[in-house]
Amino acid sequence: MAAITLPPQIRKSLYVSLGLSFIIFIFSLASNLGDNSFFIDPIASVLTVIQHLTLFWLNRSKRRLFLQSRRSKYPQYPLSSLIPSIICFWLLGFLWTISSALIVFNAVFIILDSYSNRSRAVVLIEPLFAASEAILLLTIAVLCTKHREAYQQMIVVLDSDSSLPSGSPGRPS
Repeated sequence: MAAITLPPQIRKSLYVSLGLSFIIFIFSLASNLGDNSFFIDPIASVLTVIQHLTLFWLNRSKRRLFLQSRRSKYPQYPLSSLIPSIICFWLLGFLWTISSALIVFNAVFIILDSYSNRSRAVVLIEPLFAASEAILLLTIAVLCTKHREAYQQMIVVLDSDSSLPSGSPGRPS
């Protein structure tokens, strides 16, 4: 039975996402206190940071509990592969996608006429970071979904192995 921890690829992606969220939060507050994204960027940044930090904290707590009691014959799902985590990643990814689209809409149709060059740079850089965050979170959601499917297949294999009698060729005695 393997220890339950976040898969390395997902863990690294979460760290990058945390960094992007902080950068986007700063950019969104630097230009009109989040007005460019209709206040979605600051809210999405805070929600993303809360979700990621909660996932890291729960993963650490769950790993500690797992090491104390190893009674189940089945491997436990990592927290990133649980349905609530996957749903949160998908929802955050779509929220960032909407935010990116709103910033681009706002920048193209409204902002470019009324801002200085410095403010324009911030307004044009912000949707790039928001789109990067959206792509990263949607990629994490896909990875977590695939990881969950792999765990489900592993459990099916363990179930089929345990249903064989002990003298069967497929099961060691």
